[in-house]
Amino acid sequence: MSASDKILSVEHVHADGWGFSVECPHCHAIMTIQGQGIEDIQGEQYQHYLNGCGGWIEVSNTATLDIELKEPA
Repeated sequence: MSASDKILSVEHVHADGWGFSVECPHCHAIMTIQGQGIEDIQGEQYQHYLNGCGGWIEVSNTATLDIELKEPA
């Protein structure tokens, strides 16, 4: 699976006890991001390396902390 060259924004973040989890908007797999608080990751860019994705995401400055992360369909 090949990701686009675009950096896609993430609006929803889930705290998972070790950091944060988000759904990659390129491949829809769950990826983990390290940080102490949501303010540490807002506005930051990350590359999703797992599953051969390679897509870049940016956690929006207005991203919200969700209580429950839904598994991709």
